[in-house]
Amino acid sequence: METEVVVALVSLLASLAVAVTTAVWTAKENAKSRKVQQDLSEAQSKSAKELVTLDHELRRQTREEERRNEEAVQLARFREPLLDAADQLRDRLENIRTKSFLVYLGSSRKDTAIATTLFRLARYFGVLEMLYAQVKHFLITHKPQPSSGADTASAGYEGQCRQGAAASRQV
Repeated sequence: METEVVVALVSLLASLAVAVTTAVWTAKENAKSRKVQQDLSEAQSKSAKELVTLDHELRRQTREEERRNEEAVQLARFREPLLDAADQLRDRLENIRTKSFLVYLGSSRKDTAIATTLFRLARYFGVLEMLYAQVKHFLITHKPQPSSGADTASAGYEGQCRQGAAASRQV
């Protein structure tokens, strides 16, 4: 055989070896790439599910916090007027029971004494009625989600209002 043919055959064999090696290496790299893409896809899917779960939880917590803040605002809205009305009524009842308020009923200030006593009583029950109406409206318009656990909180809030009403009626 001639040298040129041998060189051509050696070149052919070398080219085949390089081509086979390249094909094997490329196949392995493609398999690795597919595996990495599959892992990445699974990780993205898992992350997306976790993101949806976290988003849902964040929205639930936000709604719960907004509900609590709204309850606090409503409570603060009626707390001071109710405490003031109750304090004035308590003072008047204390004056009637232990102090000399009844003396005013025999004087020229009788009408004023009766009118201011009735005013304090009416003011207390008026503020209390406004509070009951607001709580009733709040409970109707803010029906809790059954799965959020707000049923218990709402029931507790309503129960506290009822207990407060019962306590105020005893005064």
